[in-house]
Order: sequence, then C-alpha cells, then structure tokens
Amino acid sequence: MADGLKEIRKDAFLNGLILGLILMLIDIAELHAFAYSHSTIFIMSVYILNSILMPLAAVIILITKLRTKIGGYWTLRQATSGIFITFITAYLSSSFGLLLSFEIIPSSINLAAKTNFIDAIRTLLENIKAPQQKINDTVKSIGERFDATDAINVSSIFTNLIFLVIILFVAAFLFAGIFKRESTNSVT
Repeated sequence: MADGLKEIRKDAFLNGLILGLILMLIDIAELHAFAYSHSTIFIMSVYILNSILMPLAAVIILITKLRTKIGGYWTLRQATSGIFITFITAYLSSSFGLLLSFEIIPSSINLAAKTNFIDAIRTLLENIKAPQQKINDTVKSIGERFDATDAINVSSIFTNLIFLVIILFVAAFLFAGIFKRESTNSVT
C-alpha cells in the first residue's frame, strides 16, 4: 500500500484498543458515580462529562496523534480508513470489556445507579416543570435503557454491529472531513 494505509491501519487498530479501554473505564466510573451519589447536579455533570466531553476529547487526541504519527498529513481516504478502524476497534474492545466487567460488578451497583439516575432526571424534569406524561415517558425510557445494558451479551454486540458499522463509517467520514490535512504537494 503505497499511500501509507497499512501503517495507518495498524496504528488505528492500536488507537482503537486504547480508546476502547478509555470508554470502558469511563462507563465503569460513571456507573459507580451514579450508584453512590444522590445529587442531581453531580449526576448530570458526570453524565455530560463522561458521555460527551471525555469521549470526544479522547477521540480528538487519538485522531490527531494518528495523523501526527504518519507525518501530519493524510488524504480523506487515509483519514476515513484510520478513523473508522479506530472506532470499530474501540466499539468491540469496549463492549467486550464491559461484558466481562459487568460479570464482576455486583448487580446492587447497577440497581443503585439506575435508581439514582432516574431520580436525578425526575427531579430535573420536575424542577423545569415538565408535564407529568413527559416525566413518566422519560423515566420509562431510561429504565428500559438500563435494562438493555443488563441484558448485553456477545450475540447482542454482533447483532448491533451491522447497523453500527454504518453509523461508525459515517462518523469516521465526518471526522475525516474535519481532520483531513493534505500536503500542498499531494495530488488528490
């Protein structure tokens, strides 16, 4: 592969493993934070930090590190390929890591996290005077998402993979468009 794709793919795989580990640790830390806190503000802050800001920061750091490692320049194809491999590797490693860790984490922590998170959301919605039907629907939806997490297994990881590959490719393409940096000497 003359255009450096082989090197990019190898480094992207390693970055994906790192990102997967980071995401797994963030999820475990978030679960424990929800389980042991009853503060609505703390729970919402942890949710925003752990679900949006920290993963996004990790992705940006790893993507720029990957681009820098190959000389600071890459084409849209190289960027998309590298970022997609990073994302798919991160998803698989994080999912399998969480699957194994949920076997170790006591179910009482999952239940406490679910209860505290639902209570925090309910309090938040009540404070903004949301309609009771909206509160009930939101609480039900959150409960279902926690229950789905409890039911995660190897077959569910692979069942979701087909749909997720499309989403991850689109996300990789969007990130590639943002982080693409072609040399002024390169020909597209």
